[in-house]
Amino acid sequence: MSSDGCRGVGVAFPIFLASGLIVLNLLNLGNFPFLAPGFLVTVVAFMLAIVRYKLFIIVPVEESALTRRRRDEAKAEVAPSTSYLVEEKIPNAAYGVFLEQIASGSKGLLITRTHPDAVKEKHGLVETPIIWLASTPGPDRVDPSNLSILQHTVAEFLRKDENTVIMLDGIEYLISNNPMEKVLRTMYAIRDEVVVANSRLIVPLDPEVLDESKLALLEREFEITRAGEGAGTEI
Repeated sequence: MSSDGCRGVGVAFPIFLASGLIVLNLLNLGNFPFLAPGFLVTVVAFMLAIVRYKLFIIVPVEESALTRRRRDEAKAEVAPSTSYLVEEKIPNAAYGVFLEQIASGSKGLLITRTHPDAVKEKHGLVETPIIWLASTPGPDRVDPSNLSILQHTVAEFLRKDENTVIMLDGIEYLISNNPMEKVLRTMYAIRDEVVVANSRLIVPLDPEVLDESKLALLEREFEITRAGEGAGTEI
């Protein structure tokens, strides 16, 4: 059975189960079927989340066109199981490293506040999956206030392949939509997933958006580099 078929069966199975429970409860005249309808509502809500946020279906793919053009140009050495905080006002250096990793054969996932069409046109990305941080519903989008969905999507992506690199361009936007403590917990969790998966994480950040104490909390958990300096990493 194809992966799409398996996914369809997986989504439909809870509905069949819930429907069966309703029928069984109806046959039992002594019990009014409260539990089964409640379960069915939960299943439907879960299905809507799958459809809306495209959970479980982002798979690592090689960016073949970019790889052919840039493989000989790739120079950055980004260590596996490492998360980098690239401090710069405009994420040019971070994108450069991310694209070089893809050009070297790594399978990338880009999470960004910039519209995916603009990113693809600017950087020549074709196959690489892009998640847009946006509050408007739609495919391959995650609401910036729903950090649990974002974390889950990243974790599922990492479990599908070992040779991966993730770039999160938009941490400032996440901070503006959530309490700082919640963003920090999410970033720590994603960093831990990256370590376990032997992957790489690149997070550009304008250091001026945070006060020194909050910036220090992030810097303690990441390898630090500053645009034009190369401090603290091999980038």
